Amino acid sequence: MSRAHRSRRLVAAFAALTVTGACGINTDTTPVDLEQPDAVVTTIGQGANAVEAIGSGRIYLIAPALPGRADRLEAVPRETGDAPSAIVEALLAGPSEEEFGNGFRSLLPPALRANDVALRAGGLLAIDLSAQMLDVEGDDLPLALAQIVHSLTAVRGISGVLVTVDGRATPWPVPSGELVDGALTAYDFPGLIDSAQPAYPSTPSP
Repeated sequence: MSRAHRSRRLVAAFAALTVTGACGINTDTTPVDLEQPDAVVTTIGQGANAVEAIGSGRIYLIAPALPGRADRLEAVPRETGDAPSAIVEALLAGPSEEEFGNGFRSLLPPALRANDVALRAGGLLAIDLSAQMLDVEGDDLPLALAQIVHSLTAVRGISGVLVTVDGRATPWPVPSGELVDGALTAYDFPGLIDSAQPAYPSTPSP
């Protein structure tokens, strides 16, 4: 092979590599910031009482009173995720200053503390509370329990809540007037939430 012919082949090969590089994958290694999703903003309350709050979790408080309407629960956002202990901590902290000013309240005593929070088999969440829970009386007690139960069973995987006081099991009253021994579920507190009322399990046909 002549020297001139060999030179022409080298030039052609170099040209082919140049074209291939131009059409290949971009190898730029400069870091690029990924676009972050917008924070979820929830509006709670209505009209002049509307409040915007941000959070990935939620707890249930007593909603602002309306003329002629019985007390109901309303969810408010909290930065808790799905961690049961974080939800309990946020629930016991009660409404924020802004929420309180707009009519939200909690029927859980301010001095109430959680001695233990543990997730058991079968989706049962066991929460042991301090003795202040026994200070809640009358019609307030079922609503206070509903705050706890709805806040925790809103988490996927939690189907019931076993509430004890200083390690002792207690029968708890529900809105129907019955006393429930053992775990409480959202079905024990029907009609307290406008938009998140769980459907009752269907009854099998005979």
